[in-house]
Amino acid sequence: MPQILGLSIDDNLDPKLDWIQEHLNLTDVGLSKLVQKSCTFLSCNVETNLQPTLDFYINALDGDKQAATSLIINNPTLFHYSLEHRLKPRLEEALSTGMDIDATILRQLGQYNDDKWYKLLILFMME
Repeated sequence: MPQILGLSIDDNLDPKLDWIQEHLNLTDVGLSKLVQKSCTFLSCNVETNLQPTLDFYINALDGDKQAATSLIINNPTLFHYSLEHRLKPRLEEALSTGMDIDATILRQLGQYNDDKWYKLLILFMME
């Protein structure tokens, strides 16, 4: 939380909150709940983090923007995972095993540590 205290309201927070509200189709109450769940995403840059990450989830869910926004609304920390070092490589691993990609798998590929992720892959391949 202290990191966001140094952010400019006019230059940083207001535009970011407007972007999030518009792109996730949130009411004021919905936006408030999202910030209460995890305000750390407010330190993320829209162009280099929030937009590419939202696009990643939309594309991974075959263009289903509603499912992607629901995933992020329920798990706002998903904005924090590296696209290049975690999300994209793990999505490729999941696809190579034949996993059906859904919101649960996308949440897991972001939130699971390496051990838990590789155990999931191994279990899937053993089925």
